[in-house]
Amino acid sequence: MTFCPHCGKELDKNYQFCPHCGKSISWGDTTTQPNQNIPLNSKAIPNTTLPTEPKKQWIKGLDNKILIIGAIIVVVLIIGFLNGTSPSQSTTTKPAIFRVDSIGATKTELPVGTNYLFGITATISNVGDEDGTYTIEVKAGSADASTVVQTDSITIPAHQSKDWDGAETLYNKNSGTGKIWIGTFTDKYVTVSSYPIYDPDTIFDDYDANEVAADEKYKEKKFFVEGEINDMGKVAFSDYPYITIESGSVWNDVQCEFDKSYTNQIAQLRKGQEVIVLGTCQGKILINVYLKGCSFYSISP
Repeated sequence: MTFCPHCGKELDKNYQFCPHCGKSISWGDTTTQPNQNIPLNSKAIPNTTLPTEPKKQWIKGLDNKILIIGAIIVVVLIIGFLNGTSPSQSTTTKPAIFRVDSIGATKTELPVGTNYLFGITATISNVGDEDGTYTIEVKAGSADASTVVQTDSITIPAHQSKDWDGAETLYNKNSGTGKIWIGTFTDKYVTVSSYPIYDPDTIFDDYDANEVAADEKYKEKKFFVEGEINDMGKVAFSDYPYITIESGSVWNDVQCEFDKSYTNQIAQLRKGQEVIVLGTCQGKILINVYLKGCSFYSISP
């Protein structure tokens, strides 16, 4: 058995250096007995040939995996950015979805009968993600019994609103009030009231025949009067403007009194123009029948 002459550790005779203390060995110096002169507390040089390569390879493999995962995340984010959305956002688009925001009418008080026209207006929105065309159905009546009185269509871009002017809508109502709406029967509707329409000759014929019965029919009732303008003026002391609609008699007219807001409009009128006026009858006073709180339904050119 061979021992290192420096540290006394057992070694193979083929070693040129001691694996324990690292010193060069001259085979002439070796001994078959441990060196008894080496102190017991002598520090031998540790073995510096222990393998460390496997640990380095494991760390290198972990680094590669982290790089690959990071590259995948970057690619996904870039694709999402190019598509205008992040990976967490939905790319589902909604088709055109329409909503009636408001509805109005140019006239809400109409004569009883057929062929009386008024205008419907509405604001309609497209809350979907695609452009679309909305078919407008103007309906009259009630939720249970309705009639389509006008149809139209309007194209609305996605996420936009448009105002629709229905121009003229035919309304036929024999009496009372009715509702006008678009789409479904909701709280967005217009209430339209209808009133009788008379000509001055019919009114005065009734008063000439029986004034009491005529008062029951006309006084404190709201109705339309249709005819030609005979005169314009202002009521004494109050300055309210008025017009008179002539009858077949040279003495009798229907006098229609308006609010002062109508002053400029009445100033543009002329005698002989055809008008339809709505007002509340005050009965016959002296020679004329009086209507107050009047408004125009129509004025001929």
